[in-house]
Formats: sequence, structure tokens, C-alpha cells
Amino acid sequence: MNIEYIVETLTRQTILEKLHVGASALSNAEQRGLFPASWFSDIKELCEPHDIDAPETLFAFKKTKREAEAA
Repeated sequence: MNIEYIVETLTRQTILEKLHVGASALSNAEQRGLFPASWFSDIKELCEPHDIDAPETLFAFKKTKREAEAA
């Protein structure tokens, strides 16, 4: 699962309307390969009716100190 698949399946317009963000914010997330962590709940909600998994690894959550040291 990746961001491109989610955006293609849900459509850019649907995501933009749900999140109330500009197209550049979504484009930036696509370029980084990570959605902002603050989008997690809304993206997850949009994905559920389509049986799309939206794993936390696709979001820019901050790592704990232990996770950062292990990486």
C-alpha cells in the first residue's frame, strides 16, 4: 500500500474536500511519500468504505527516542 494508490482510489478531490487543504498540500505529501500525521483519522475514515488499509507507516508520525535510535 502506498500514497499514490490511496490518492488514485479515493481521488484527489475527495481527499481535498475532506481535509480542507489546498492541492499543494496533497502534492507535497505525495512528493515526500508520507501524509502528515494530522491527516490520519480523516484518511483512515475515507479508506474504510473501500476496504483500503491506511497503515501508520504512510503518515509522518514522530518516532520515539528508542525508535529513532534503532533506525
